[in-house]
Amino acid sequence: MNFSSWFYKSLTQFKVIAYSRFRPITSTIGHVFLFVLIASLPYFFIMNTSIYHSVQQLKDTIHLGLPSFSIENGELLLEEDTPYFQLKNDQLGTLLFDPNQSFSEDHLADSRGIVFSQHDLHIIDYDESFTVSYSLLGLNGVNEGDINDRVEQLHSFIPLLLIIITLFLYAILSGSAYLGITLLAFLALPIRQKRNLEYRHLWSIAAHAITLPTLLFFWVDTLIIDLHIIWYIIVSMSMITLSIRQIPLPRKTT
Repeated sequence: MNFSSWFYKSLTQFKVIAYSRFRPITSTIGHVFLFVLIASLPYFFIMNTSIYHSVQQLKDTIHLGLPSFSIENGELLLEEDTPYFQLKNDQLGTLLFDPNQSFSEDHLADSRGIVFSQHDLHIIDYDESFTVSYSLLGLNGVNEGDINDRVEQLHSFIPLLLIIITLFLYAILSGSAYLGITLLAFLALPIRQKRNLEYRHLWSIAAHAITLPTLLFFWVDTLIIDLHIIWYIIVSMSMITLSIRQIPLPRKTT
């Protein structure tokens, strides 16, 4: 079978998953990279869209008027004698300068806007949020007079920044997938019973068995409803168990 046939059949066919123990390790690794990429597409799309529109929102909002502030050594300082400054707009959302952490994350969870906290910039779009430090953005030694130029620079740099962030998160998710497969294969050791299966065989079976659970879990969790990780583990172990049972036990010698 070619690579695409393996991927398609490993979604539901337990015999194919069991036979995957004979696949080269390079093909199995490529298989993992592929299903992690497909599973992550909704999250990456929502994240990139949210960040891009929020930066555009920040660019539009700063023209409405900013308080006197400065960012020194990665820390926000309000020059006015107030704990925070809040600016609301029906179309643009909320622009909040909150160096004293007067607003908790729960208070801002159901809102849309941009928050300048003590050390970080928070982009909030209702259930989705993204945080980046001032140091990473290069916002050091700036004040309200400089922020317009910096935002313009950020807006022009945002496509490249989003690519870098997406690749970085993809690498983290792929690494997490390999770690998860390693742990699941270890948990599957008792299930093999007397079958002639080594750990490397179980690793390949686990890598293919979690394809469908991973796709379903990521897409449903991102687009529909939050799911607890325990359901993912239960379904994945069930797929691994059913696949291993497709391999017959050795016959007893008399």
